[in-house]
Amino acid sequence: MERFIALLEDAGQKQFEESLSEKELVRLQNVIVDPRYADDGFRDFQNYIGQTMRDHSQKIHYVCPPPQFVRSLMQGIVDLNKKNTSTETIIKATMVSFGYVFTHPFKDGNGRIHRFLIHDILVRDGIVPNSTILPISAHILAHMAEYDSILELFSKSVERKAKYDLNESGEMTVNNATEIEALYQFPDLTNQAIFLINAIKLTIIKDIPEELSFLQYYDELKRDIQGIVDMPDNKIDRIILFLHQNKGKLAHRKRNFFKELSDNEIEQMEQAYIQIFQKD
Repeated sequence: MERFIALLEDAGQKQFEESLSEKELVRLQNVIVDPRYADDGFRDFQNYIGQTMRDHSQKIHYVCPPPQFVRSLMQGIVDLNKKNTSTETIIKATMVSFGYVFTHPFKDGNGRIHRFLIHDILVRDGIVPNSTILPISAHILAHMAEYDSILELFSKSVERKAKYDLNESGEMTVNNATEIEALYQFPDLTNQAIFLINAIKLTIIKDIPEELSFLQYYDELKRDIQGIVDMPDNKIDRIILFLHQNKGKLAHRKRNFFKELSDNEIEQMEQAYIQIFQKD
């Protein structure tokens, strides 16, 4: 998470062609994934997103573009962006980010780079100031069911037309690559654009105000708890966390973490939480 946030702070600082180059994307992928799963280039194998069933068979959710198309599809995103300098930022962000994630050029980390690219375009077009993070990624992760359904609108259309074989090792071979190439080249991203517009809107008008209110309440409660017992900061942070997890009540199993506090002091802290967090 810390590595990903550090990347977001650098969004929009490179030329677009460089930011979407294989070298730069490999660097991003290497930063955000476990070193054991770092790639040194775009994939040269057939990838897919699937789910192992109880009988050990694979339920295929998405057939990624055959490896021979990956570099041309990535170059296509760069070329398309050059032609769309006057296009609305949200449309460009949709084309670049969803174009990328549907190309799926790496073994791991594609989703995080996809969300980074959304932010990169918003910064690049001046919608979001440099070094400022609009927490769109957090909103998407909090609404994964909706996000998955948007991805499936495209992946299901591919899965219906792709003809493939899976061997015993789970390796896929696509048998009609040339027939389905155009599906990856010319996706209809209308619904993805609508999803992204709504995600950005809700991030601005709902998520950020709620987060700011939470931080304000948190600081207020912290001062109140210090007024009851002047505990170390890490102890205060922990009891606030426990109170928040249990709607203002310290769960019995958590009481052992605060053996030095009296029942009356705990009750005062619970009351302080309720007065602050439930006052609206």
